[in-house]
Amino acid sequence: MELRVLCTDSALGVPVQEELCQAASKPGRRREVCRAVPCPARWRYKLATCSVSCGGGVVRRTLYCARAQAEDGAEEILPDAQCRGLPRPEPQEACSPEPCPPRWTVTALGPCSASCGLGTARRSVACVQLDRGRDTEVDEAACAALVRPQASVPCLVGDCAYRWHVSTWTECSVSCGDGVQSRQDTCLGPPAGAPVPANFCQHLPKPVTLRGCWAGPCAAEGTPRPAPHEEAAALGQTTVAPAAVASPEGPQSWAHLRSPAPQPLRLLPSPRESPARPSACGGQHLEPAGTIDLRGSGQADCAVAIGRPLGEVVTLQVLESSLNCSAGETLLLWGRLAWRQSCTGLPGKTFSPNTNTLLVRQRRARRAGGVVLRYWSWPAGRTVHRECDRQLFGPWGEIVSPSLSPDRRNAGGCRLFIDVAPQARIAIHALAMGLGTGTEGANASYISIRDTHSLKTTTFHGPQVLYWESEGSQAEMEFSQGFLEARASLQGRYWALQPRAREEDQRLGPGRALP
Repeated sequence: MELRVLCTDSALGVPVQEELCQAASKPGRRREVCRAVPCPARWRYKLATCSVSCGGGVVRRTLYCARAQAEDGAEEILPDAQCRGLPRPEPQEACSPEPCPPRWTVTALGPCSASCGLGTARRSVACVQLDRGRDTEVDEAACAALVRPQASVPCLVGDCAYRWHVSTWTECSVSCGDGVQSRQDTCLGPPAGAPVPANFCQHLPKPVTLRGCWAGPCAAEGTPRPAPHEEAAALGQTTVAPAAVASPEGPQSWAHLRSPAPQPLRLLPSPRESPARPSACGGQHLEPAGTIDLRGSGQADCAVAIGRPLGEVVTLQVLESSLNCSAGETLLLWGRLAWRQSCTGLPGKTFSPNTNTLLVRQRRARRAGGVVLRYWSWPAGRTVHRECDRQLFGPWGEIVSPSLSPDRRNAGGCRLFIDVAPQARIAIHALAMGLGTGTEGANASYISIRDTHSLKTTTFHGPQVLYWESEGSQAEMEFSQGFLEARASLQGRYWALQPRAREEDQRLGPGRALP
């Protein structure tokens, strides 16, 4: 410690003015060691970071026991036990008391607009300011410079139950012999079982809409006999147009693909029919009538296709057959939604699949033998196609999307059917413009392409350049109602591709292998 020198009265022993003492005899200043009592222990703390930068928060205190050292003011950390019983500070204290800048916040979320599936929900939005740890609502003008959150947001309640609904079967298409029955299928969805686009039900097995029927023996077996309404049409000289064929010499517009002048319908072969050929395997027959000879083709597996315009139906009759049924030889017929396999009793048998296209496949265990077929077409008794539906045949052609008619007779969407030679595949390359990206509701804007062979459907949304390949020789394009109402457009072309190398067809099943 430092010693202090004073001038004192020797008699009284009290300090007096220094002038009364001789300055020369004044001792110099000096320091001497002393033994002071240690400072007492006490609780001390250090502050952490504040929990918020504004609006009033809290900061934690890290407590410890210590005492000050007299020499340099440093602290000596002591065990907490030496501070036991002393007043302990609070573990936290207030910090950053100034209010925060205003901001937008969502205060409440309303119910979802849909009872199931994807819908929208309304939410309340307010301008608030954090002050003393609580949000206080202020005037919206204070948040005018900030981006306001959307008041409507998507919501998902749960998966909706979509289902297929089918109508009752129609009467048999013929008055005698083998015929077909059909029924309509519709995809229904919530909330009240309303019709929705078919792609909403693509994850479900599609019900059968075509089946065979037997109307009893005909008056003369082996002679095809149309139903009464078809007889009336034939007697009235109803005319039909040849199929719209995409020329192999180059792409054409739909105007060039339309049918030329109509020709009278013939139920029996005429000089205009396609002549019988020694080997017709892989051919596509587009004439109104013709004869197909599959004997001696040299191929154990032989397929041909028959195609006519929409609004016509194809009938096939077996003229001769030398298939060996016991050896597994068979004749397969494939329509759009049904297939049939037969071998016994083929000569004279007539098949009417009630469609405008037919794929025929002959399987033989030996190189010789086979069937001779005759086919013809006539107007369909009733049509299942819309006026805007189109059919294209041939190795390549131009694709142009339909447009919404002024009278809205094509309401519900339009379809485009493409058929190439059997066992070939289809490639489609097109530009879609003006196509919306919305996928909700019955009026969603989309283009879907269905592969008839694999039963797979690919759906396209939004403007894009699309490329698609099939696994078989038939494809179906659908232009939705939303596509038509949006005045969207698609232009492109299709062409035939060589078939891929594939496994033995038995692995795929007899019906699946045909296209």
